[in-house]
This record gives sequence, structure tokens and C-alpha cells, in this order.
Amino acid sequence: MHQNKTGRKKFAKITMIVLFSVLAVWAVALVVIQIVLTPSVLKRIVDGAAAEYVDGNVAFSGIKASVFKNFPYLNVSIDS
Repeated sequence: MHQNKTGRKKFAKITMIVLFSVLAVWAVALVVIQIVLTPSVLKRIVDGAAAEYVDGNVAFSGIKASVFKNFPYLNVSIDS
């Protein structure tokens, strides 16, 4: 009986460690994405996509992205 309780406690502890590790990696990834997606990087991405997929000129004055504004979705705002 004692061994069964010890096994369950060990399993619960390992499960919690794995769960918190996955959540920590996910949180770090969201923060890194937020930091990396600067307006200059986003401008290059949009300009490249527009040149490939839009038959015409695309101009905008500002662009920003937020991982946290409409969590869990990536929110990209383009002005003018």
C-alpha cells in the first residue's frame, strides 16, 4: 500500500514539472515573438508579401504586432 501512494506522488510530481516546463517554454516563446516582431521586421514581412501577392502598390505609415492584446492570437495593426 505504501509503495502505491509513493508511486502516485512521484507521478503527480513529474506531471506537474512537465506541465510547468511546457508552460514556461510557451511563455518565453510568446515574449520572444513580441520582442522580435519590431515594426522594421514587420515592415519587411509585409512589403515582401505585398510584392508577391498584390498586383499594385501598397503603402502604410505604421505597423505593430501584439501577442498579448488578443491572446492567444497574434494581433497585427497596420495604419494608413
